[in-house]
This record gives sequence, structure tokens and C-alpha cells, in this order.
Amino acid sequence: MKRLTAFLASIILLIPCAKAQTDSLSISLLTCQPGKAIYELYGHTALYVENYATGTDVVYNYGLFDFNTPHFIAKFMRGHTDYILGTNRIQFFLREYYERGSKVFKQPLNLSQRELHILDSLLADNLKPENRTYRYNFIYNNCASMALDKVEQSVLGTVFYPLPDTTATIRDILTRHTQVRPWSRFGVDLLLGAEIDRPLRYRQETFAPLCLMESASKALITDTAGHVRPLVRNTFVIADPDYSVDFGKPLFTPLQTVFMLLAITILFTLLGWYREKRFNLIDIILYGMQGIAGIVIALLYFFSEHPAVGTNWLIIVFNPIPLLLLPFIFRSVRRGKPGLLMYYEFIVCTAFLACTPLIPQYIEPATLILIGIFAMRALLVICFCLFRHFSTKGRVPLILLVMLLMPQALQARSDQRPKLVVSIVVDQLDSDCLERMFPSLGTDGLKRLWVDGYNRTNCTFDFEGADRASAVASIYTGASPFQHGIVASRWMNRKTSMAASLVDDGAQGGINTIERTSPQRLLATNLADELKLAGAGRAKVCSIAIERDAAVLAAGHEADVAVWLNPHDGRWASSAYYGNLPVWLEQKNDSTWHFTEWKPALQPLGAYVQVDQADHFKSFSYTFRNDNDVWDYLSSPFANDRVTELALAAVRGMNLGSDDTPDLLALGYYAGNFRHEQSNLHSLEQQDIYVRLDRSIARLVSEITGLIGLDNVLFVLTSTGYTENSATSLEGTRVPTGTVSMERTCALLNLYLGAKYGSGTYIDTWYRDQIYLNRDFIEDQNLSTHDVLESCIDLLVRLSGVRSVIVLRDLMSTVPDQETARRRNAYNNASTGDIIIETTPGWGITDEKEGTTWYRKPADKPFPMILYGNGIRSEINHEPISISTLAPTISYLTDLPVPNASTQPPLRNLQ
Repeated sequence: MKRLTAFLASIILLIPCAKAQTDSLSISLLTCQPGKAIYELYGHTALYVENYATGTDVVYNYGLFDFNTPHFIAKFMRGHTDYILGTNRIQFFLREYYERGSKVFKQPLNLSQRELHILDSLLADNLKPENRTYRYNFIYNNCASMALDKVEQSVLGTVFYPLPDTTATIRDILTRHTQVRPWSRFGVDLLLGAEIDRPLRYRQETFAPLCLMESASKALITDTAGHVRPLVRNTFVIADPDYSVDFGKPLFTPLQTVFMLLAITILFTLLGWYREKRFNLIDIILYGMQGIAGIVIALLYFFSEHPAVGTNWLIIVFNPIPLLLLPFIFRSVRRGKPGLLMYYEFIVCTAFLACTPLIPQYIEPATLILIGIFAMRALLVICFCLFRHFSTKGRVPLILLVMLLMPQALQARSDQRPKLVVSIVVDQLDSDCLERMFPSLGTDGLKRLWVDGYNRTNCTFDFEGADRASAVASIYTGASPFQHGIVASRWMNRKTSMAASLVDDGAQGGINTIERTSPQRLLATNLADELKLAGAGRAKVCSIAIERDAAVLAAGHEADVAVWLNPHDGRWASSAYYGNLPVWLEQKNDSTWHFTEWKPALQPLGAYVQVDQADHFKSFSYTFRNDNDVWDYLSSPFANDRVTELALAAVRGMNLGSDDTPDLLALGYYAGNFRHEQSNLHSLEQQDIYVRLDRSIARLVSEITGLIGLDNVLFVLTSTGYTENSATSLEGTRVPTGTVSMERTCALLNLYLGAKYGSGTYIDTWYRDQIYLNRDFIEDQNLSTHDVLESCIDLLVRLSGVRSVIVLRDLMSTVPDQETARRRNAYNNASTGDIIIETTPGWGITDEKEGTTWYRKPADKPFPMILYGNGIRSEINHEPISISTLAPTISYLTDLPVPNASTQPPLRNLQ
């Protein structure tokens, strides 16, 4: 009986054990960051199988090859390279990436146990000696595509990936990965043809491991029952070395090298003209190099099975023909004739350069200049032979003409000054939210700027309590409110005792608005002003923003156009200060935004960042029907779309970037909470604002780049660095809290001063945390302002919730330390009260006039400062930096004077 009981107990115990074993399998995608070797530049993908029942783990690696294979290089060039599937333990797999400084990301697959077992069986079968070898192709059949194929084969349903950007190509992805190694990028562009310049097809971008990781994070599975689930559960780092890969920097880039070759060719050609001698060594080096490169390209073109090398239009110029004709140079020299090679080079290279715009293939600028050198040398040799019988004096004008024209051509090629600066300030853009939203964003918008630009992720202001107006003014002046005077979006006007905007100006008429506006209270020049002044009026400046103060403070005093969306009817509005609205803008000023419906941009909703099932899949729908909904509309992503649409119209309508004088397009976007309510990344509305903003930025960058060229445009992206409604109410908690009533405080203070100095009105008004004394009354009573202020301090410091009292006069007149400097920089004599109250943490200030309770914010979060285009190198730098460096840096890159209140030196060596 005891044995039977034990047997039954063991059976009962084994049932959950068996179930545990069936649920103990986990398989993940591993993505490894790039390394220094050329075959490591694109990263790596592997599959990681964890079997908790057996306590084993296996990494399946499709990226193994053997350099010792006979004729490896020849086989690789012909496209006959075989790769091998291998396995490893996770600790040994990760060790390699720790040692070289590459991160490894893990994405657990969101598959059922049945699907996981299918995948495990597929991998085990693929590992058999007869199955483990496969024919490698670096675009269509590599470590990433093989792993993804096995995952898709195991899914009981269909995997859907985000639609690719139809303006992107395989070459764009290759360039993005090889830009850290300029010579590798040059070689890739030289050898690969028009096949990789076609728009990306569905799922095609997944050949690159890092792109596969991004696509997998957004991919969705629709099973046979119609249920939708994400392909991967989440993405996190499992290997994070203390240092990153040092890709090094070449002594000379390809572009610098060809410029030096151009200078040497011109120098020896002119010297040969003067001495009546052809330097054959130059021709042997130039055309010998062309012929050797031509042999490689021709072999790949005619004999390789790589699909991307058989469509290379460069074979017209780079082929073995120059090597075949090179021996005839010596005979042509003896006869005093140019020779067949020179005629061939001039005709072929000149024709190729003339037809380049018609060729459906991207040609590297360094390659185009190199082809130009071939054609130029041939032309000059032909001219030398034709005019060799001229006297030395007769050749001097020709030599001088070449010497005059060539430096201008070099200058036109090497001048890196942008023709257009597109400055984008996104109100309340949150770096943390942005990074967490990356899985739901495209590759050509915010992520493109973040990764491919010069990115300083840890920017802060030099003052406390930034808001939209003070932030925008500081960004464009390179100064703080202490210098430029814009302390906040609203201030207390002593003359009227009413709070108003710092851009209000009753002397100016409004256009499509009743608001009267000018930048008169901006006390310093900004980037727009310096650009207009330095260009003697030739430069064009256009500022477009959702909010009035953002548009005006970016435009400065001398802009051509400054427009914003009227908060009453949604039309584009401006001020008579900037003149009449241009014709190209009037065509965009209608009411077509009425009845705009806002729904989630991504479908299904699983494409958003998942928090929990209840909130994540709860959709929303808003319809902005008429002028009563304008306030909501301006905090929706459609306002950003309006800014983008008008910005592109401005580029065309004003011919921005059409000449050598730099122009400025200043744009103000919004990434705060919908309806300015308390929210966070968990809100689907907030996520959708980021998704649609990303699309707006992508469209802006793509179309402006297409019109002007990336080398001619400098894109700048940053944030106002603050968030609305960030204070959390402490009511009902045990945390010390309370409020200071400004109305009661000022009444009590006036009674106290009246009892001490005699009755009267000592307090003029208050605003938020500031008290304004009645200076005229105090002077009429022959009272010392210093004594009155000291009396105010004596009373105010005794009030509950008051941590300290700051007297503006003392703050402005003392030499500040680092902490005091940040506080002082937030204020300005012309627009700040006489006394500033600082509350203890957790306490608020109730402003009865405004009907609000104001909490002093903690230190603002760091935000990014990104520069992209115009030859700016790619770098992500996490070192702290002041945003005040941005304005002088743009001035440096555009070769303009810095704004007159700028306080920081520029960043250099960015190109």
C-alpha cells in the first residue's frame, strides 16, 4: 500500500514537472554592435536558445567562415563563398564582444512553446554536417537573413514588418554603417552598382543586423486565429562593455586625398608647360591606378555572382583599357602628340561626368573628382601638345588662366559653409521618451539625426526654471535671461500691473490676429540678426512656429518672415513689424484643418511601446471641428504637420539656400502633452505625437536635402528642455507640503511695512513668486529702499513654507558663485520683481491673479543638441555641455559673427 501511494504521489509530482519542461524553452535574437574589421562594420545577428529544463544554452551563429579555405579571396570575389552555422556557449560568445567594446542586445521572441520547439528543431536540423553550410551573399543571404528565415518558418501564422521608407536604399544602409571608416565606405561605393540604389522593398532592410533588430522590435505576428502579438517581447542589453570600439581616423579621407592629387596634378602640369616637358610619371600613376581599379571592377562585373556588382556604371570609366593604352604614352611623347590614351580619357571621362545626373547610381564625390582629374590631365596634355610651339611668353597667359581658375574650382568644392541652416527647436522634447520610443519610430527622422549627426545628448541651460520663451531666446542668442532679457513666456508689466507676454508690443499691428507683437524686449542679437547684418540684407530669414513667442524670439529683430498659428482660428498670423505676409504663405492660409480627425498613426496598436495590455491597446479618437477646438488642435501632432508643410513652402517660395549667402529657416515644433495635461509616455496620445513628429522631421529632411543637397544644408535639432505639469501633488500623503498665498502674503507685508514706516501702499503688485515694490511711493516718503527691503526679508523668512528670500538688487550686484550664477542668470532687471520668494521643497505658491499654483521645478532633465549634414561627422557624446554653445557653433560653421551677448566658445572640428 505504501509503495502504491508513493508511486501515485510520484506521478502527481511528475505532471507539473513535465508541464514545466514543456514551458522551459526560450529563444532570443542577439544583435551585436559593429567592430573594426570591414566584415564587422554591419554588426552581427545570432539566435540564443535557453533550455531551463536541461540547464543548457546554445548560441546559433550563421556568421562563421574560414580564411584558410583554398582560394578564399577569389571565391569571395566570384560570390562562391560558403558560410557555416556554428554553435557556442553564451559566455564565450559574449566574451569576444566585451573584448572589442561592442554592446550585445537581446530580444526574446514572443512565440508559443510549440513555435519555440519548432524553431529549436529547425536549428538543430540545420546544424547537421550535411546542412550547416550555405552560400553566402552579403545582402540577400547572410547571418541576419538566415536567422530571420528560421524564425519565420517556425511561426504558426504570418509576420508583418513595418513598411520601409520608399526614399531609402540599400546603399543608404551601407553608408550609415561604414561612415566610421571613410575608406571602407569609398570602396563599397566604388564596387557596388545601381542594384543597391533602388528603393527598399518590403523587409529588405533586415539584411543589416542593426536594422533587423529595429524591424523585429516593431514586427507583429498574426496567427491563424487572427490574434495579433509582437514578434519580440522587449529589447535590452546583455553585454555593455566599459569602452566602445575605437574605429580610428585615417590620416587623410578619400576626399582629402583626391584634392591633394588634384593639386599635385595641376602643379606638375603647369611646371611641365613652363619647362616644355611632359611628366610621364604623373600619367603612369594616374592612369595606371585607373586601370588597376578597372581590372577589379571588370572582374566583378563580368565574373562575379554578387548581384550588386553586375550593375556598376563605373565600368565605363574604370576598366582595363587605360592599362592597354598606357605603353603608347612613350611613343606619343617622342612624336610630340597627345596620344590615343589622352583622347580616350578626355572623351570618356568628360562624357561620363556630363551624364552623371542621368545615371541611376550614386557616385561618391571623391570618385567624381578623381574622374575629373583624369579628364583635366588629358585636356591639359592635349593643349600642351597643340600649343607647345608657342613661345614661353605666349604660354604664360594660359598658365595664369589655369592658376586663376583652379583655386576657384577647389574653393567651390571644398567650401563647407552651409547655404541653409534649418534650426529645429522642439518644445518639451524629452530625451528619455525619445529613446524609449525608438522601436516605434522610422529610420529617416529623429533616429537618423540622433545616430548619423553630431549628437550631444547631455545639454542643459545656464539658468534655472527655463520655459518656452526663455529657452528659445537663449538657444538663438547663446546667452541667458540675465543678458538677453527674456525671463519667461509671461511677465508682470509694472506700468499696467498686468501679466503679459514678453513679445507684446502695442505699437505694432497684428496680421490675421489681434495680438500686437515685436521682439523689442529681446535685448541682444541672435543668430538671425547676425546673419542678416553680416549678409548686408542678402541673407533670407524665415521663422515658423506653433506659438507666437517661439516664432518671434527665433526670428529676432531683422527677419524677413515670422509667423505662428493663431490660437483663435488656426490661421497663420504675423506682426506688421515683419511686413506683409508673402504670397507663398497666403496660399497655405485656409481653414482646411477643420474636421481633422486624430487617430493612432500606427496600426495595429501593438506597434507602440507596450506598457500593459489594458492601457497599451486602448485606442483614441479626436475630431477638431471648428475654431472652438483650436487650443486642442495646437497641442496635437497636426500642428507640427502644418509647420513642416509651411517650411517646405518657404524653402521654395523664398528660394532658401539658392546662393552662397547662408539663409536661416527657424522652426518651432511641439512634443508636450496633448491639451497640456499631465501625461507621460504611457499615454497612447503622447506616443503618437512622437511618431507623427518623427514623420514630419523625416519629410522635412528628405525634401530639403533633395532640393539643396545634404552638403549644403546644416540641420540643427534641440529642445526647450522643460516639461509642463511636472510637479506631483503631495496632498493626502505624509510628505510635508503646503502653499504660500501671494495675495495674503503681500497684504500682510503691506500691513507690516505700514506699521513700521507709516500707512500707505508699499506693494505695487505680485506675479507668481515675485513681489514688486511701489518704488514711486517709497521715494516720495523719502525712505531707504535698502531698509524697506531688509524689513520685507525680516517678515517673509518667518512665513511657513518660505525657504529663502532673494533681493533682485543684491543678486545682480554681487559676484556670484556657480550656484548663485545659475539663479542670477534666470532673471533680468527690466522684467523681474524686487523680491523673489523660494519655497521649501514640496510647497507651492498660489497666485490668485492667475488662478494657478506654481511649484518650483527640480533641475531640468538634460536634452539633446544635434547637428547633421554639411559634412558634420557622426558622433554621440554624453559629456555635459551648455546649450549656449550652439549659437556660437552655428556662427563658426557659417563664418558669421557670434551674437553680441554670447557667453560660450564654439565647438570646432565637427566636419
